Amino acid sequence: MNAQVDGKVNVESYTFDQETAREELGNMIVLHGYPLSIVDHAEFRRKDIIKRHDKEKKKAHDYMTMLQSRVAVTIDIWTTDNQKKGYMVVMGHFNDVYWKLRSILMGRCYC
Repeated sequence: MNAQVDGKVNVESYTFDQETAREELGNMIVLHGYPLSIVDHAEFRRKDIIKRHDKEKKKAHDYMTMLQSRVAVTIDIWTTDNQKKGYMVVMGHFNDVYWKLRSILMGRCYC
């Protein structure tokens, strides 16, 4: 194992990249719907999740602008028991070109 100045660690022929690992961890959380508490590091929540949200929001916007089907819009509101915070999300539901039902987060707020 060799540590490099840029934070990468070489293990035999494998090079560990911290940024790639953080991005893949974010992908895992989003894909499987894991709670953000899976990582308690404040920097991860602040930097990685916000950056990922902005990236996914742009992708969703770009996809929705080229969509030719109708969209059903739903709103979901709930509160947490332990934190007494309210949440609201606006979701868009539609069939893609293959008639597969898709859902996109269109907006959210914390009350």
